[in-house]
Amino acid sequence: MVPILVLGWWLVVQSRVQAQPGPYLSLSPSHEVALGDKVTLQCHTPRQGGRAILHKEGVRHPLQYQDRVQGAAEFPITAVRREDAGRYWCQYEMEGEPPEKSEHVELVLRASPDAMQARFHPGQHRAPGARRRAPDPADAPRGRGPA
Repeated sequence: MVPILVLGWWLVVQSRVQAQPGPYLSLSPSHEVALGDKVTLQCHTPRQGGRAILHKEGVRHPLQYQDRVQGAAEFPITAVRREDAGRYWCQYEMEGEPPEKSEHVELVLRASPDAMQARFHPGQHRAPGARRRAPDPADAPRGRGPA
């Protein structure tokens, strides 16, 4: 009888552990931002009261953390810089439990309209819609004949 009760208790505990979703990271307002924009990384936690830790791929140490999280921890970037682009994830820690990691999300820099125009028309300083003039044969350098 005791082994059956222990087995039943173990199955209930396992089903609760497996039913709990892990943390997930979202970006608000979007994953695609321009330089200088504000974006908030939100680590949504499966339970309340633990610690949420923000990580970035390629950075050896955690970027930020929040204790006693109540549903989601917010990590704002007030003015996005080039070095902010990349892949992020969060980790949720609750005392006495193994840490849980979210999937990665990518913060992408969207090119500004000026940068897009420069990318597609490098070195051209003409008004939009202006055409390039075809070379005039009369402008070609003239060689000298034999002296």
